[in-house]
Formats: sequence, C-alpha cells, structure tokens
Amino acid sequence: FGVLLVVHTRGVAGGSKEEARALVQQAMKLNKAQDAKRKGQLLQQAALLDPLNADAVREVAVAAAQDLLGPRLPDDPGHALTMLAMAALQDYRKVAHLDSRRTPPQLCDMLVNIGHQLEGRDRPLMAQEVYEAALRHDPSHANTIGSLYKVREWLCDWEGGGGRVNAFAHLMTLVRQQLGQKGSEEPEVRAVQTSLQPLTALSQAVDARTQLYIARAWTAAYIGGMHKAAKGNRFLMGAKVAKPKDGRITVAYISADLRGHAVSQQMKSVFKQHHKSSKVRVFILNTFAGNPGKDGAEIKGYVDQWVDVAQVQGSTLAGQISNTLRVHIVVDLAGHTFGHRLSALAQRPAPVAMTYLGYASTTGAAFMDYMISDAVVSPPDLAPAYSESLALLPHTFYPLNTQQGMAQGDTSDTRQHHGLPTTNASGAFVWACFNRNLKIKPDIWKVWMALLRKNPSSVLWLRRFHIRVQDNLKKHALKANIQPDRLVFAGRIADRRKHVARHRHADLFLDTPRFGGHSTLADVVWATVPSIVMPGEVMASRIGASLMSAAGGASFVARNLEDYEEVAAGWARVGALPLHAYRHSINASLGALGGAFDSSAYTHVSAPRPPTSFFSSPTFFHLCDTWPCEHDDKPNGCWHVNQTWRVESQVCPHDMNVTHTGTESVAHTHSTGVPCGQTHWRHSWDTQEAECVADLMRRRSVLLPSSCCSQDTRRRATVSLRASRPLTLLLLSSPPLTLLLISSPPLTLPCLPLTHFYISLNIYVHICTYFSLSHTRALA
Repeated sequence: FGVLLVVHTRGVAGGSKEEARALVQQAMKLNKAQDAKRKGQLLQQAALLDPLNADAVREVAVAAAQDLLGPRLPDDPGHALTMLAMAALQDYRKVAHLDSRRTPPQLCDMLVNIGHQLEGRDRPLMAQEVYEAALRHDPSHANTIGSLYKVREWLCDWEGGGGRVNAFAHLMTLVRQQLGQKGSEEPEVRAVQTSLQPLTALSQAVDARTQLYIARAWTAAYIGGMHKAAKGNRFLMGAKVAKPKDGRITVAYISADLRGHAVSQQMKSVFKQHHKSSKVRVFILNTFAGNPGKDGAEIKGYVDQWVDVAQVQGSTLAGQISNTLRVHIVVDLAGHTFGHRLSALAQRPAPVAMTYLGYASTTGAAFMDYMISDAVVSPPDLAPAYSESLALLPHTFYPLNTQQGMAQGDTSDTRQHHGLPTTNASGAFVWACFNRNLKIKPDIWKVWMALLRKNPSSVLWLRRFHIRVQDNLKKHALKANIQPDRLVFAGRIADRRKHVARHRHADLFLDTPRFGGHSTLADVVWATVPSIVMPGEVMASRIGASLMSAAGGASFVARNLEDYEEVAAGWARVGALPLHAYRHSINASLGALGGAFDSSAYTHVSAPRPPTSFFSSPTFFHLCDTWPCEHDDKPNGCWHVNQTWRVESQVCPHDMNVTHTGTESVAHTHSTGVPCGQTHWRHSWDTQEAECVADLMRRRSVLLPSSCCSQDTRRRATVSLRASRPLTLLLLSSPPLTLLLISSPPLTLPCLPLTHFYISLNIYVHICTYFSLSHTRALA
C-alpha cells in the first residue's frame, strides 16, 4: 500500500488501462474467502498499472479500511494503518472526482459496517475516523450521519453544544423522512433501516411513539414480509394447539445473552424456579455462537433442553420451533439487540409469542403478542407506544437474582482501596453512577456538577470508560468549575461478588434519566444502596423507578431534573443515618417469600384468597387442582362468585405501598416516613356476576378502565376504545398475581363486568396456550 500511495501521489502509471480493467474484472470474480489475498494482489496490480482506475483504487481503499479490524491494534487515529486507510480513501475521492463519477452508496455502507465492527472491538476513535471518511465521500449518506452521531455520543463528545443540538435535529429530520412521517401523523409501516437504530434511539431524546415507529420499520426490514407469506403456518390459520399428553406446557426462551451477560444474571433465579415446576417444560434456544461459560452451564442445569441455533435463522428456525420442539410459548429475550431471531418469530412458530427483559422498548412487531412489564415501567396511558399487548406484573417486572452472593469479610475492600474518601472524613459523601457512558448526557451531567458544588467534599464515582471518554468528562467537569480529581473511575472487577459488594461504598447512586440503569440498578438494589431515579416517557427511563418502588424507595423517585437535584441534595444534607436505615429495611425484604423480589412469584402457580383489604366485602376465589378443567353445568368442585361489589381506591403515585379505600383524599406519609402532599389518582369500578374462575369457556367479563371511557363506566353503556390495543393483560396485587383482562378492539363495545383471577404467570401461560391466539382474542 505504501508503494501504491507514492504512485498515486506522483501520478506515475505503467502498462495500459486495458490491462488494469482486465485485472479488475478477474479480481471481482474471486469472492471466496480463500481467494481474498489473490484478489487484493490483482487489485493492487491494476491500481499500479492505472492509478486513475476508480474501481481498482476503491477496492484497495476498502481493503485498507478492513485491515483496521486486525487483532491487537490500539484505538489510535495516528496509527500507521489508520493513516494509510485514510490516505487510500482520500485517493479514491480524488480519482472519483477526476472520473466525474458519484461515489457508490455501497462504499459508504461498507465503511459504516467496518465502523460498527470497530466499535464492537472497543475502537471508537478509529470508527469515528472511518465514519468521517465516509461522510467526506457522501455528505448526505444517512446511515453514516447516524453512526457518526452515535459514536460522538458514546465518547461524551459534547463540544459545541449548539452543533450537537443541530446535528441531532438534522438526524431526526432524516429519520422522519425515512419513516415517511408528516408532522405528528402516524406513518405507514415501511421496511427501512433508519439512520437511528432502535437500540441507539433509547439513549437519545426520542419520544415513545417515534421509538415505536423506528422499531416497526426495522422489524419490517428484518422480516421482509415473511409473516404475510407464511400461508401454510397452522398457527396463522388459527388452528388449536394440541393439549400436551403429560400436561406440561413447553416454553422456549430465545436469547444470545445467556452467558456472561446481564440477562443471564437476572434470569438465573427464574430458570431455577422453572426447574422446580412440574407443569412447564423449558427450552433454551441459544443464538450465541461462542462458549456460554459458567453462566450458560448453570442455566443448562435448570432447563429441560438447551438447543444451539446460532447458525439457524428464518423459516428453518421457525420449523424447528414449531414442528420439532413443539413449543407452545416462545419468549423473546432479545428484542432489537444482538442475536435476535425476529425473522423466525414473524412466521408464527408458536401460538403465543412474548418479549421480555432483554430490550427495554417495544419490538414494533405485529406478530409479538405480549410485552411482559409492570405498571410503573409501562403505565396504561403509554400503552399506545407498544405494538404488543401489555402483561403487567404486580411489583417490578425486573427479576433479581436473589440467589447471588456478595463478597463478605474482605478487609481490603475499603473506600480507600477504591480511591474514595474515607468514611470518617469531614463531609465526605460519595455519589456514584456505574451506567454506561452512552447514557450520560449534558443535562444530567449539569445536575451532577451542581451536586458536587453543593457538597465540596463529595466525589462522583463513575465506571471506568475508554480513556477518551474519561478525558472528555474531566474537561466537562473543569468547565463546570469542578476539579477533575473529584471524578473517581472504578475499574473492572472480574469477580462478580466483589463487584456487587463494592457498591456499598457509595452513599447514593445517581441514575441517568433518559436511558436508566437496568442490570446496574438491579445490582444497586441488591447491594441495598438507594438511587435517585427519574422516570420519563419511554420504557428505558422507567425501570429504575420500578426497582426502587418495589424496594420501598419511592422517596428517591424524582419528577424532573429540578426535583432530581433537590431530592439528591436533600438526602445528602440529612446524612448517612437515614440512608443506612433504608438499607436496613430493604435488606430485610430482599428475596423474602411473597415480597416484591420473590423469584418464585414469576413462575409458580398459586391461588390463595385475595387480600380482603382490597375489597369492600370479602370475596374468595379458588382454582381447580387440575388443569385444564372439564366443566359442564356443574361446578366440579370450583369456587364460584355471583355478587356485586365496588372498589374505590386512591394509590399514591410516589409510593405504591400506600393505598386508601374510600372516595375522599386522605393525607398520609410515605412508607419511609416522608410526608406526601401530592395529588392522587382514583380507581373506581363495579363488578357483578363473576363466572367460575377455572372455566375459561364461561369467562366473559372484562375491566374497562375509566381512562378509556368518555364517561364513568357505571353510567355509560358503550365506550370507544383504541384500535391499536387488541388485548391488555394487567397482573395486579402482591403474589399470588391478579390477572385482569382489558379488551380494546377497534370498535365500540358494551361495557362488560369484571372477573378477578388470582393467578400467576404459569397459569397465564396455560390460558394463552390452551386456546389458539385468535380464539383467545375473540374470547376476550
């Protein structure tokens, strides 16, 4: 390449243009991997023969850029290979200009792909160089614009705030054009990969509906209309799944993250509880090609079958799920993240498909029936931003690994060991945030710097990032009149038990509002450390509030950035004693049977009586001991309810532990002792003539929330319901879970009475499986 650059620079050419073209044609016929070296040699020869042969020079430049993916290269824009690749790309620009030909979009696509791979190898600076080179070739290339914006955000490169704002505004204009969106109208579904990827959109100032449109477009691009073409699929045709002979329901989880990954950490306890069930058969469809490690080996011991499908996709995987494994319920743990199999799920390989945990937003997939969430993360008023129907768990949908341990008795694990001020230092207070750098934005950084100014002896403990990220954050701190040495960066600890244990050296964690901590916040809760959280409009911003509310920490939930700063500063003023009191209270409840983080509640069937405090008159339900229940006109030993009652409750939105029955507002304090003084909302409904709870064929009652009605449901016979919500499942109260069905088809229906089911997730799975999907929707 060095000789080639000299030749280009001097304009020396040897041989003929015809020979160069012949070499290029010969090289282009070599597409096999083993011919790559020979192909490169032919192209170099062609470029030497004719330095103005655009095809040869372009291919040589791409090869130089691909060399940046070599192993063990430092992330250095000044590295010889980086400079060589940039020079080769510059050569092609000159040749293309002289040849009066437009840069083919495939070149920019290839460069963007190389940049993405460099990011995956933790070389963001080299990736940035590649993106900038691609943008010089085609300043209007949409995917390059999106990729360059993302890598700058990853590097916390906020220099020139106005330029950053303008760049994002330009990017969102491109995205709306790609979606075909005009104004605030909902665009038609287009199969397009927008400049802003679904996962990247979660960390940016993108509203919930736009996140839905982006996810929907990417899903359509992935599946290519497969779900429409799969006419022979028996589940698409509404066929009823055969009842399992042994009475066990087959549930398959699809994921590439059941290895050394956050998803595997949180799902371990769920799989372990599945292992104890005699009613569910659990399969893992592993899409990760590498070694799953210790976590994968442990999970293998909890499930009935582990199937490696890293090399299987589309219709082949769909056939395996449907015909070979005979899966009843398929649970997607990936969404729009690495290793997803949306192209297979689009073909309806199982009667019920749901998404859970791995991706904190809607998939935008019409073939995904349910999103498992909770009422804090996915409140009903945000339901239109989901393509899935919502199955809401009672406390938090985010499972803690309550079986994990924490390093104990390590005398070397001190604040001083981590570079933090000692506990007895005057005014020493440790703020902490271990969230990824992409989640840190200028607005929350400004709040954090204000907290450091208000507490001169305090420090901010952050996760150790790429060296350029650390340098940029130190620069931002200095501009805010904060000395850079007050930022302490925590290095990686291989031992997970020690990693979780070190969280306890922080006084207060600070969550990132737009894209909050998920597994990070789970570790914080497990370490019994409080965190300031600020739920926003989108799902990715609300998981911290769900975890903290379930942990009895609703007093740490802020409403906006001003409230965030005030709440955090207030806790810092009161000192360590109240914070330690909170730690003691949460430590006593973590993993407690029946508590918010009881892992058995996610999988086990139970049906004791409901809490009588919830009703104005005692009401009892009981499920049959066997399932399915074959009923006729006789009750078959089941409990039945035929009465009317009214439920009126006011739930404090800041503390779900406080509930008042009655019609009047009640002054109260939170469970932490802090006065509330906030406005509450009221839930009010009537029910009558509830059918047998174990006989699904006789279940005809639904709950219509007042937010969907033009007038009170007790006074109006019909309501107009949102067309986009075919079925919403609400799972309420403490374990055992309560299942409420909300039917919202695209038409006006009479208001129907309500049936309460005390039921857990396994029974919910049974309900969905026993009937075909179309039958279930028609039934509701």
